Amino acid sequence: SAKRKARQLLEADLLAKKEKAKASARRRTAERARQLLLEADLRAAENEKARASARRRRTAESRAKQLEADLLAKKKKQTQKAKAQKLQSDAATTTAKAKA
Repeated sequence: SAKRKARQLLEADLLAKKEKAKASARRRTAERARQLLLEADLRAAENEKARASARRRRTAESRAKQLEADLLAKKKKQTQKAKAQKLQSDAATTTAKAKA
């Protein structure tokens, strides 16, 4: 009877230790899961920041290219206008000389 009582106490103690170990493992698993989620959130935020930065850079680059193209077009137009005016004045001069 005393032996059985001692064995029961020992078994109860072992069972309690097992349960405690399981609870501890669950806690560690939950903490690890929380940590992984936090790290994933952090990575996602960093990636989003990088994407936004790249987007801004691409926008700025395309804006710069557009401005450059506009400037070139403007220069070309001015050059053509100047050429046309020169031709016109040359033609007027030629006409005036022919009349004289």
